[in-house]
Amino acid sequence: MERLGINGLERARWATIRASGAILDGWNLDEHYELASGLHSRVFYQLNPVWTRLEHRRRMAHLLLMKMRSAGIHIRKISVLLGPAMGAVPLIYALQSFAELSKTRAVFAEHANDGAYVIGGGYRIGPDDQVFVVDDIGTTFGTIRKTIDAAHQACKPHGWEALVIGFGVLIERACPDRIAPGILAPALKYVCGLKSPANARVYMSSQCPDCASLVKLVPHKAKDTKNLELPFQEYLSSDLYHKE
Repeated sequence: MERLGINGLERARWATIRASGAILDGWNLDEHYELASGLHSRVFYQLNPVWTRLEHRRRMAHLLLMKMRSAGIHIRKISVLLGPAMGAVPLIYALQSFAELSKTRAVFAEHANDGAYVIGGGYRIGPDDQVFVVDDIGTTFGTIRKTIDAAHQACKPHGWEALVIGFGVLIERACPDRIAPGILAPALKYVCGLKSPANARVYMSSQCPDCASLVKLVPHKAKDTKNLELPFQEYLSSDLYHKE
């Protein structure tokens, strides 16, 4: 996996995501999309097709793990990998398949009726646990913030706060009006595996140029991922796949 170097690995990961049919490209389809956050974008990521294959889960997790190493995170000191269900589930389990994180516990926060996230179901975060928070895609990072809040709320009745040391996402979306993740939580280490290209930037619905131009809007949950670029079998036989 190491031979491509970090830039080559990033290109290969994007190739895997595209070939899996996990990207809806509204530039080609002359449409744009409403995201779960209510923001609009010409590009929609649905990573479920990527997560269906064990090898692809491990390759995505390996890239994030490399970024964690580069950021100076003491990986072997992490005892809890925490993430929101369901987006972070396959990524966290794949991270645990690597020796450095094999002794960690996976903990998941679930969406509550009031919009917050809660940690239940027998999960426990102890006073000495070092927690690293993971999600698949970061746009506004609201889910990350709510997941960290859930960790603190879960610990509060026991008389301690969760020791969150950092957070990371596989894909960071281009979101010009968002506070940069590193500024949002300066005391925490932040890593992202992939930065989305500029043509995948997001807009508030009230400021969306595509809405102003009457480009078709596909509502949230009305989208269907398609294989838009490299055919999957072609990707499996390509140099990008085998050089990894």
